[in-house]
Amino acid sequence: MTTSSRAGRTRANDTHGAGSGDTVVPENAGLRVEMDTATGAFEVVEKASGTRWGRDPFAGSPGVLTLTDRTTGRPITLDLRRAGRLSVEQPGSRRAVLRFEALCGDDGDMLDAAVRVSLVLAEDAPELRLTVEEVSYDDARLAFTALLYPLRQFALRTHVDEGYLAIPYHQGCLVPVGRFRVPLRDDHYIWDDLSWQARGLAWGTEGALADVPVYGWNALSMPWYGAVKESNGASESAFAAVVATENDAGFQFILNYNLQDDFNTQAEASPYPRIAAGSPRWLASKGRFGYPRTLVYRFFRGGTHVEMAKYYRRMAAEQGLLVSLHEKLARNPEVEKLFGAPVINVDGGYPWYTDYRSFMYTWDDLKRIVEDIHANLGVRRAVICTWGGYAKLPPESYPFHPAWGSEAALREAVDTVHRAGYLYTSYHGYPSLLTHSTSFDPDEAARNAAGGMGGRWGGRCSAPQLKYAQRDLPRIVATTGQTADYSDIITAGGLRECYHPAHPVTRSEDRAAKLRLLDYIRSLGLVNGSEVAQGYMVPHADYAKGGMYVGLRSWLLQHIHAPLFSLVFHDCLVTYDGSVGTSRRKEYSNELLECLAYGVQPMVSFNLPHYAGARRLIQETAALTTDFQRATGADELRSHVYLAGGYDVQQTVFSSGARVTARVTINTDTAPFTTDDGLQVPARGVVIEREGLAPQRAAIETHIRIEVTP
Repeated sequence: MTTSSRAGRTRANDTHGAGSGDTVVPENAGLRVEMDTATGAFEVVEKASGTRWGRDPFAGSPGVLTLTDRTTGRPITLDLRRAGRLSVEQPGSRRAVLRFEALCGDDGDMLDAAVRVSLVLAEDAPELRLTVEEVSYDDARLAFTALLYPLRQFALRTHVDEGYLAIPYHQGCLVPVGRFRVPLRDDHYIWDDLSWQARGLAWGTEGALADVPVYGWNALSMPWYGAVKESNGASESAFAAVVATENDAGFQFILNYNLQDDFNTQAEASPYPRIAAGSPRWLASKGRFGYPRTLVYRFFRGGTHVEMAKYYRRMAAEQGLLVSLHEKLARNPEVEKLFGAPVINVDGGYPWYTDYRSFMYTWDDLKRIVEDIHANLGVRRAVICTWGGYAKLPPESYPFHPAWGSEAALREAVDTVHRAGYLYTSYHGYPSLLTHSTSFDPDEAARNAAGGMGGRWGGRCSAPQLKYAQRDLPRIVATTGQTADYSDIITAGGLRECYHPAHPVTRSEDRAAKLRLLDYIRSLGLVNGSEVAQGYMVPHADYAKGGMYVGLRSWLLQHIHAPLFSLVFHDCLVTYDGSVGTSRRKEYSNELLECLAYGVQPMVSFNLPHYAGARRLIQETAALTTDFQRATGADELRSHVYLAGGYDVQQTVFSSGARVTARVTINTDTAPFTTDDGLQVPARGVVIEREGLAPQRAAIETHIRIEVTP
C-alpha cells in the first residue's frame, strides 16, 4: 500500500509529469497499467502493439467531483488531483484500489469528501474494468451533482496524433484528429472554427465541448465511445469505453479543443494542447451518488470503429438486448412487411392541430393516395402513417374527427392499405403535454427538483402515459383493423427524473415505464415502433424512426458519419432515416446513399397539397431501396470502411451467419470514383453487389433546366 498527502491549488499550466510519485503497476498479458501514487492518474500500455495511452494531458487530473450546497444552491468543484490524502492499494497483480480523501475546492477549502475507485484487469483479455465504488460527503449539507471520472483519459493530440474518436451520436460519427489526407468536400472551415471554441457562435451550433447524455434526442444511442491511434493511415491500437451502468450517465467530449474559452476572459492563450477525448459523466440519482458506477475499457491491436461496435454487440447480447428480427418475425409474421418498406408519413397537421383546414384531408383522400402509390408509382412495400384524423390532441387519440369521414370510410382506407401489402398505423404521442389540449394536466407533468415542469413535447411523466394507450389503442385497433403502431417521442425523450410526489421516478424507473408502454402496445399483436433508435429499446420494439441523425445541437458530431448503431443492431431493429422527405426539404440528399450502405430505410413526409411534388421522390426512392433492403433487412452489418483516405467513398458488407450477402459502395462526391479493385462508382452514386446477382448501379442526378420562350 502507498499513501501520499498533498494540498493546495493546481496551477493552470501544471503538466501531468509534475510531482509524480511512485508507480503501482497492475498488469495482465495484454495490458500494463502505470498508476502515479502522487496523483492517482494512470496510463495504459497496450502490449500487443506497444502503444501507450496517456493520462489527462492538461493537468494530469484523475477526475472532477461536483457537489451542490443544499442551502445556497452553489456548485462546489473538487479536483481529485488536489486530494489532501490519497491511498493506492494493490491487493493483487491485476487490481488496484484508490481512495481520494480531504478534497479541496477551487477556493482552497478542504471538505470531508472522498471518492473510492477500483481498477480490475481481466484475467485473459486486454480489458480494464473501472468502478467508482463510493462517493462520500456531508449529505445533510451537500448534494451529489456529477463526477467526471476518469477525466480526459487516453486523449488524442490534435494534429500530432493520427486517428479519431468514434462516438455513437445517433447512428454514429467519427471525429478525426490528424490533418485531413483528403480535404472535406465541404464545410472544412466550419469544422476548423468549431473545434477551437466551446460554443458555436458564428455557426449557430454547439462547438468542441459537448456534454452528451446516454439515450435521447441529441444524445448517444448506445453507452460507449472509442478512439483509434493510427500510423500512416493504418490503426496501431484502439479502445472502446463502455458504460455498464448507463441509466444515470453521459459523456463530456472534447473535440480538438484546448479550453481556450476559459482563458479568453484573462486575455490569454490557453497553455493546453488541443485534444480529442471523452470523459464519463456519472450523474446524480435524485441528488445522491446512489450506487457503484462501472466503465469497461477494451483495447484492440489494429482495431477500428468496427471492432468497437462488435465488442459492444457482444456486451449487448450478454445484457439481453440483442433480440434478432428473426425472433421477432417468429412472434409476429407482420414484422416481415417492414423489410424494404419506406415509411410514408401523410401529414394532417396532428399532433399540433385537430382542425387546421389547410392540413386536413379525408379518409377517401387517403384511399386515393394509397391506390396511386401502389398502382401508378409501383411501390410494392410501404408503411403508411397518418398524422391526423383525431378529434382530440395527444396524448388522447380517440375518437376520430368526423370532418375526415366516417369510421367505415376509415376502415375502407386501411383495408386498401392492407390489400396493397402495406402496413398502416396512425400517430400517437403519449408523452405530449400541450397547454392548449383538453388533456393538459400539470399534475401529470414530469417535475424537476424545484417543482417546475418541462416543455410541450415529452413533458408528461412516463408514469401516467400507459393509461392513455390502454384506454384508446384497443378502440383504435378495433375501428381500423391496423396491425402496426407508431408512438412518437417515447424513445426520443432522454431518461429523466420526476420529483412529483404522486409519481416520482428515477431514470431507471423512467426507462422501465417507457418499456412497459412499448410492451403493452406489442401485447395487442401490433408491429410497434417509436421515434429515435436507442439500444435499450431493441428487445421491446420492431422499428424506430430517427435511425440516422436528429437534432441540430452538435454539428461536429454529425458531419462525418459511421454506422455504429447498425453495426450493432441492424439485424435486430428496422430503422428509418428521419430526414429524407419533402416536408424536411431533404429531397435527393446524399443521406439516401448512406441509408443503403448502413441498412437504414427511407422515410418520406408530405401534406396533401404537396403530394404531387412528392410522387416522383416516393417512386424513385422505393425503386432504389425496396428490393435490396427487403433482401438484407434481417442481415448483420458486418463491416464499414472509408476508402481513399477521405470521407466521400464508403463501403459496407452485410452477412447472414458466415455468408456474405451483399457489399455496398457509395460515393457522395460529384465526380466518379474507381476503387482499388476496379469497381467504378458513379458520382453521387451507389453500387450494390449481391450474392448471385449482377451489380446494381444507381446515382442521384440533379440539374438546372432553363426554359427559353421564343
